[in-house]
Amino acid sequence: MARVRRCKKNAGSEGAAMLEFAIILPLLVILVFGIIEYGFFMAQHLEVRHAAREGVRLASVDAGNLDQLANKICDRIEVAASGAEVTLSRSGVDVGESASVKIKKPTMTLTGLLDGVINEFVVSEVSMRLERTAYWSAGQRVCA
Repeated sequence: MARVRRCKKNAGSEGAAMLEFAIILPLLVILVFGIIEYGFFMAQHLEVRHAAREGVRLASVDAGNLDQLANKICDRIEVAASGAEVTLSRSGVDVGESASVKIKKPTMTLTGLLDGVINEFVVSEVSMRLERTAYWSAGQRVCA
């Protein structure tokens, strides 16, 4: 019987593939977690913008005093409102003057991977015309 010799053309290619995978894996992990973190950051940004718009709408129709307005605005921030600074201001008290709401919220990260890259705060400021006489006073409150 004749012996059949197997030719190993790619001897050691398994080791090369493992080495290439070991080099690429950290980059892929950083890319995937970066996409997740950026999506979470954008969700926080949209949420703060939405809360500021809703808050200035409440302020423009005089939906309570400063504390009540700030609490209603904090309730609209769903992802960890604690630490968010809500600032209400107005140019006057009469109809036609403007009201403004500014929200400054510390950003949160899921993995901590992009802590130094993503801004420390998400800030949104919105102004709107007063539709009723404003009896609330301007000021700043921090969400609990």
